[in-house]
Amino acid sequence: MPDTKSEVRNAAEEPVTIEILCRCVTGLLLGGFLGIGLVFLSASFDPRKAPISPVPEVQIGVSIIASVLVSVLAGFVSRGYAAALLSTGTGILLVVLSQSLTVPLNSPLPWMGGAVFMTPGLMLLSRRSWLQDPSSTDDGPDGLRHVKSVVTGIIAGLLLQIPLAGQEIIAQTGTTAFNPYLPVYLLIVAVTMLSFRMVVSKSLATPIVMIATCLPAAWGTKNAMPILLFGVLVLSVTVPLRLKDAR
Repeated sequence: MPDTKSEVRNAAEEPVTIEILCRCVTGLLLGGFLGIGLVFLSASFDPRKAPISPVPEVQIGVSIIASVLVSVLAGFVSRGYAAALLSTGTGILLVVLSQSLTVPLNSPLPWMGGAVFMTPGLMLLSRRSWLQDPSSTDDGPDGLRHVKSVVTGIIAGLLLQIPLAGQEIIAQTGTTAFNPYLPVYLLIVAVTMLSFRMVVSKSLATPIVMIATCLPAAWGTKNAMPILLFGVLVLSVTVPLRLKDAR
């Protein structure tokens, strides 16, 4: 007789509990704080423009550490819950959108961070059998599954070169980000969501390969730290989703 406890329910059919509401509120707050940190760091990492007021390296280092800790905490709080993941992503994108309407951002990192949390949340709203067993994404041999995972990571990393190219476009503009460059930001979100959609449906090897594929282009523009921070965001969301007790 099949185990009824192992049934994967549609996230939209799950009852709203106090725990989920607390996770959503906490995720929204953590997303807001993370969005602020990513916006600050996006300006600090731009090598093409001299800052209006020099920011001490200690302050930048503290901001990086704080962003890493907040992203890991946000991933732990929102793990396996669609509403919590969407709340965290919404908190990030609300801060980033409000900032970009007045001052153009010099890095796609804040937009990509919000998209990373939004993507699995949207995927969880639909019925996904791989949530029951991470190894069920591929019924083939382990070696073939690993190869497919690596190929998926390469493709996702190549797709994320578009946001890196978008960063070049944004950094070269001195106008506000509302018009006509807001579509560029939306393209960054769309490409990141498409790339991370392939990541969350495969093994943990995929995000590693994806980030490694992005690093050469990032180092070419002397801007590798945002990609490394993006990697932390990806792993913060991916690792809890792949844990057996995430659901």
